[in-house]
Amino acid sequence: MTRVTAENEAAARAHIAEIRQRMGLSTGVVQGWNENNLARALEVISKEINHDSTHFILEFIQNADDNLYAPGVTPSLEFTYHRDYLRVDCNETGFAESNVDAICSIGNSTKVRSNSMDTVGEKGIGFKSVFKVADRVYIASNAYEFMFDRNRTLGMIAPIWAPLESSPLRVQRKPGYTTFVLEYSHECDKSALRRELSTLDPRILLFLHKLRNITVRFANPGEGNQRYLCRCDSNAPAGMPSWRIVDLNVNNEQSSYAVMDHAATHLPEDSRRANVTRSQITLAFPFREIGETWVPRIEPQQVYAFLPIRDYGFEFLIQADLILNAGREDIAGHSHWNRALRSATLVAVVKAAHDLAQHLMPFTWFHYLPTRVQETGFFSGFAAQMRHELSGKPLLRSHSGTFQPCNSLKYVPAAYREKLEQSSPPLMLRDGNDVTLLACEYEEDDLSKLKLLGVSIMDLASFCAHLREFGSEFQQKEPFWHTRLAQVLAANFHSTVTQDVIHGLHIIPLRDGQWVSGASGKLYFPGNYGFAIPEGLRIKVVDPEAELDNNRAHLFRLLGVSQLSPYKVGDAIVDLHEERSFLASEGELLSQVLFLYSISYRSDRLRRIWLIAENGERIRAGHLYADISIHHATEGERAVVEYPARFFYDRVPGCRSFRFLRQDFVNPNRLEDKRQWHLYLHYNLLVAYAPRLAHLTDNNESGEFRLHRDFNQIIRGSPATSWLALIRNNWRMYSPWLETDERESEESCANRCRESIRNELAAVEVHDINGNLRPLKDTFLPLENLVRRYHGVVPFLDINGPEDPIWRTTLRPFGVGTTDDLQFYLKVLQNAKTLGTSVARITDIYTQVQARAGDDEARVRTTFQEQALVCIPQANGLNTWTLPSKCVWKGPSCLRKFPTLAEVYPQQLQLFCNILGLRDAEIEHLVKEICQVRTLDQLSYITDLFLELEKMIKDDTPEYEVASLRSRHVLPVKTANGPGFQHLFSPMTGSQWYIPDRPQLEVSFRGKVPLLAFTTSEVSKLKRLVKLLHLETRKLSNCAVGTARTEGRTRPFQEWTNSLRAKASCILRLVPDTTLNRRRIFQKIREVEVYKATRVVQHWSIFLNGVETVGEPQEGRVAITDNDDGLKVYFAENSFGSAHCRWEFTEKIADFCGISNDPDARSNSKSLLMLILNEGQVGEINEILDTNAIPPLINDEELEEAEGQARDGQRGRGAQGGRAGRSRPDPFAHLPDDLRNRIRVFAAGDPIPAGRGVPGRGGEGPPGFNFPDLDNVGVLGYGNRSPLRRRDSSYGFMRDRQHAAAGEVIVSDALKQILCSRNAAGETTREWYEPVKHWTSIHRIHSGYPAYTFPNALTASFTILHSSTCLAATLLTQYLCLVQQFTPARDWLLEPPNYHIEVKTTTGGLESDFVFSNEEFERARRFMAASSDRPSDVVLLVRVWNVEGEAPRVDFLPDIWGQVECGSLGLSAMHDFRGRVRADGAAQ
Repeated sequence: MTRVTAENEAAARAHIAEIRQRMGLSTGVVQGWNENNLARALEVISKEINHDSTHFILEFIQNADDNLYAPGVTPSLEFTYHRDYLRVDCNETGFAESNVDAICSIGNSTKVRSNSMDTVGEKGIGFKSVFKVADRVYIASNAYEFMFDRNRTLGMIAPIWAPLESSPLRVQRKPGYTTFVLEYSHECDKSALRRELSTLDPRILLFLHKLRNITVRFANPGEGNQRYLCRCDSNAPAGMPSWRIVDLNVNNEQSSYAVMDHAATHLPEDSRRANVTRSQITLAFPFREIGETWVPRIEPQQVYAFLPIRDYGFEFLIQADLILNAGREDIAGHSHWNRALRSATLVAVVKAAHDLAQHLMPFTWFHYLPTRVQETGFFSGFAAQMRHELSGKPLLRSHSGTFQPCNSLKYVPAAYREKLEQSSPPLMLRDGNDVTLLACEYEEDDLSKLKLLGVSIMDLASFCAHLREFGSEFQQKEPFWHTRLAQVLAANFHSTVTQDVIHGLHIIPLRDGQWVSGASGKLYFPGNYGFAIPEGLRIKVVDPEAELDNNRAHLFRLLGVSQLSPYKVGDAIVDLHEERSFLASEGELLSQVLFLYSISYRSDRLRRIWLIAENGERIRAGHLYADISIHHATEGERAVVEYPARFFYDRVPGCRSFRFLRQDFVNPNRLEDKRQWHLYLHYNLLVAYAPRLAHLTDNNESGEFRLHRDFNQIIRGSPATSWLALIRNNWRMYSPWLETDERESEESCANRCRESIRNELAAVEVHDINGNLRPLKDTFLPLENLVRRYHGVVPFLDINGPEDPIWRTTLRPFGVGTTDDLQFYLKVLQNAKTLGTSVARITDIYTQVQARAGDDEARVRTTFQEQALVCIPQANGLNTWTLPSKCVWKGPSCLRKFPTLAEVYPQQLQLFCNILGLRDAEIEHLVKEICQVRTLDQLSYITDLFLELEKMIKDDTPEYEVASLRSRHVLPVKTANGPGFQHLFSPMTGSQWYIPDRPQLEVSFRGKVPLLAFTTSEVSKLKRLVKLLHLETRKLSNCAVGTARTEGRTRPFQEWTNSLRAKASCILRLVPDTTLNRRRIFQKIREVEVYKATRVVQHWSIFLNGVETVGEPQEGRVAITDNDDGLKVYFAENSFGSAHCRWEFTEKIADFCGISNDPDARSNSKSLLMLILNEGQVGEINEILDTNAIPPLINDEELEEAEGQARDGQRGRGAQGGRAGRSRPDPFAHLPDDLRNRIRVFAAGDPIPAGRGVPGRGGEGPPGFNFPDLDNVGVLGYGNRSPLRRRDSSYGFMRDRQHAAAGEVIVSDALKQILCSRNAAGETTREWYEPVKHWTSIHRIHSGYPAYTFPNALTASFTILHSSTCLAATLLTQYLCLVQQFTPARDWLLEPPNYHIEVKTTTGGLESDFVFSNEEFERARRFMAASSDRPSDVVLLVRVWNVEGEAPRVDFLPDIWGQVECGSLGLSAMHDFRGRVRADGAAQ
């Protein structure tokens, strides 16, 4: 420190004044030289100054380390905390002019980097961080004493001369020190400052070049404790030249660090490291000494750039000359200099790990491996790179004592060591694998870090892999090693990995010195057995010493070694006999089988023991016979009973193949109890004394068996009495092969095999008592009482002593009848069927069956259902037999296919009705019989069937009960005059035939059209059936069109003219007030004219296959005409006054006036009309009308006003104009473009485009449009024609019908495409449009569908009713709303209405006239679309126009009434209405 004199103090003052003058502060104007400096200051300070308010402490420490110190001085720094200020003292040499210039500028540090790396600071702005806590900073160094006041202009860089002692703080200078005094600002967090000073980390000294001591004091007691931080360096152990030991002390508490320096060379250029290409990287590893061992001290460490930056997740310290941001808070990641240092740091870490492993910490160095390194920021991926580099280096010690690459070593857990200790050698250690096993010194707790280096852990799989490589080395191992191996293998025995290896290891020592594996056959512990092993056995016994080792014995048991016992010897004998290579002498065989007998050995395999036959041949025991006695018998039967096998061997040639056991085996000399030996031979070795009944098949595991070949020979070579007696006498032996085992299911293999043998024996033909051959199952036990009653009806078996009860047990399994039970009488009945038994005898059998049926009703039903056991007597005496399902108990006499039994077997009601379930004839039976009629059947027979069916049908009979008749050809139709019929048609046939429901129509069309062959009287009795079969539209009354004409002289009938005109007001009172054009009707009635004609002739016509057929004319009674000349009525003179005439006249006037008995009208309107027309005076009639509450007639002016109000009330309720945008996905995307182009929907008020011109036949239709194939429709091309009107010409009528049919075909095809469900692939999954159901027009018959039948013939062309089971109405609503954007339909989506579709077809354009009947108009009025938000019914007017052109068009008008109101649809009233769609919307 330079001594202060007056001269240098003056020079210092002048220097401070010069600095202020350069800044322009002496004149008060900031200009010139200061501009650039000021700009830099603002930018750097605002952007790069650190954010931590206490970071300035590190800046003081950094500056102290960069200061110059006098020789012999220990660089020290002191912090003294006062309540109002902080004092900092450093024993450096002091400020020179250059230092003052630097501190009074920005980015103009005096510290210059060089390869010597002796300075820490670099930017020249670190000191400015003091202004985070201070407003004024005082500096006293050498002769300089000045301050910075941040509140003044450029106060952070403009010095002000201010002696320390004379400052408001009155601080004394410390000789030999540079002193800084920081006067706290109001924003200063003093508690944070105290906390930072109190916890100053001693590691801050670790990487500084000069500073060795830091002292922290608190001037006021209680504000903090004094801290003294000191650093001492010493040399590292020998062999580590780049290392040193650094001890850090804090108040005499020491922590040690192993520090290594590494030089990073060839660094890239950086402006902040001008001309510097080398830099030093230092790594410090904290440790503690435990004795002579150095142990890593693991705790979070920071990364340093001489001073700490922050914690990046390492457990050791890294120091590098990294370039930091302005605030020293983080590493500049974009710097190439820093990236080079990062790579060099990785090299340094690998070098450090090598040195630590070789010297200081060979078994613990890897504790420093980081596990917390951040995966973002500057050190992203560094930890993974470090582990990768280290894993391939020889840094871990193996069992051989050599260092090996980390990833080539395997850690052996204690479970696989010779002892359950960490220091014990691995169990699988041997020459050649010691370099692959990690040394024992590594702790199990270190596994997590070792695995990071690629060290694997020995598991059961790798242990077994090493075990497999041992080979014959097992035999040289010590007993303790085998004990430990047994413990490991036994503990993991059931593991799949162990199982794959252990059974092939030769680890079991035998008594004879061999080593074998567990898979080498049966092995036994020697134990202490006290029995003689029979001759010829080879038994493997374990070494007794190995058995004494409990661990090895336990493992051997797991491998299948068992204790030697007599029964195990028996198993060994049986196993030996099953070997293919087994050869033994006769003495050895006898010794072995006697040993088995002596220990009472039991096994199913004993039948495969080899024995010696009488001819010396070796044969399996289960194939041999023996003359042995099993049970006692009477003296007379002893030859057969005691030795049955020998009996048949001597008498049946086929039994000469029997093989008998040699006598020295049958009666061994050494045995005393021969009977017990014989029983053992029979029941255990299956040596038979009687011929075998069954034998197991080759596939023994399945348990299947079948009839034995030996018994088959007996059946073939001896009479049934012999082999049946054999079965009876040995029933105990044979019954297990014959009787069902109730403990098993009927479908078990054994029970199915037993059933097969029973069936095979039951099918053997035997003699009955008459000498006839019969299958055994068809015979009966010849009991005396049964033979007496049914001899000749059933075959009785020829046997001796049939009364012996044992016969019943023996024969029952074979189906032989053994008593007069239900089974017996069912068989009697079956046999009676083939013997021509009398009805009386059969009736008696039915009685017996009925009496016993309660024992097993199910069997009775099954027998009768499977066989035709119902006898039907015939007149010719030849009975027929049938099934119960083809009979009825009672029924009409016309039934032929379902005979009735009540009259034949009246006493058998219980059997036939209650048990067999016969019923009285029902609809089902008549329908089935009708379905079987043929053209050869008599008409009377068919007629009776239909009439009887009609009697059974009720009003609530469902349609499905007769549905099968609809597709069957059962209706007799005649095409010519005369009796009988020529054809059978089905109700659904496409052929045209008709029902004669009116006598006059039958007479008119008889022989001209195909008619149902029933009389009109018979037809009138089939009303319900006609309705259920949907045949209403085939009635002539619904199909024929009548025209009444006058012939002869016509003269006015003034009396009736006057009468009708007088009664006009009465008639008009019955006209509904909802009828439009009422004034026209009123006027016509008031001006009616009545005439009498000589004749009124009724002409009838009907269309047959597209051609009009005219019937024979008939005398008529009344004709009415309505034309421009007015309303005229014609009466035939010969019928005037008759009841028929009066009623017909009433019907015609009612039709003209719109009077009906519709539910919406008055129920007695037509009756009142008939009264008005035919009876009484006007006054009297009006009284009757008043009595029935018929409103009085209004005058013409009131009528006109009322009609106007009705129209006004309906106007405005039509569908709103405009089109709604699509708010739902289009479910009709599958519709082809031609259908979309063809169909349009017009709401009320929508502009209808002008289209009066009709495309010609050669014209082009809409793009992509193809007219549907109408080959089956007679559409004739006659060009355009005048507007439709009613004609007298039948030719014009025919053309109208053909056009109507063609239009409906187009609409039907469109509905078929619209009303269907499709999946995501566009495939049709369900068609909801059903023509037979929805096409409610007579024209559908031209497309092959059955004629339409409906209670009310005046239905629309198509009727689609809303139903929860049919989505047709729902889909049509969605189509109108979503595709055609008909706005009102949006309100119908939740509850779709019923649709009545009126199709009007013309050959002309859209504006061509069409006919609209009164009924159609009334329906449109009643079901107005705009009458409510959710109407229950809607009438759709569909205009099909240009029907004869190549591009017919279809337009929907859903709101007819709204179209009329807005003028888009004009109606002209004639007899019917004539309609016209107007393109311009103007009303006529």
